[in-house]
Amino acid sequence: MKILLTGGAGFIGQYLARKLVSDGHTVSALDSLSPQVHQDPEASALRFPGPVVRGDVADPDSWHLIDSADAVVHLAAETGTGQSMYQQERYHRVNVEGTRLAAESLRSVGGSIGFAEFARCLRKRASHVPAAR
Repeated sequence: MKILLTGGAGFIGQYLARKLVSDGHTVSALDSLSPQVHQDPEASALRFPGPVVRGDVADPDSWHLIDSADAVVHLAAETGTGQSMYQQERYHRVNVEGTRLAAESLRSVGGSIGFAEFARCLRKRASHVPAAR
């Protein structure tokens, strides 16, 4: 299966991509390669076990890669709680509109999408982490 990982060059995306490749899948990534997340954006792209397209999930033109994917794992997001308080428009554009575009793009080609929320992933492994209310 051909799988596109948004935010794939990031920490979680790199690990997931290697696992998917070891299971026989082909992977590609759509990632902004933001210097805020990637100390060395080029090295992050080179570590990814497939092609990396530098793009913005909130930009409809970046979704041209969808046509060649059977599924998308949507990991891309703006992070940083403090910044989200004073850069609300940027966070909304990427986190909300980017997710909407991911879902719409996949619906148009009949693909499937998976979402991950890091805190929930941690709670499943660490019972001492309280659930959000």
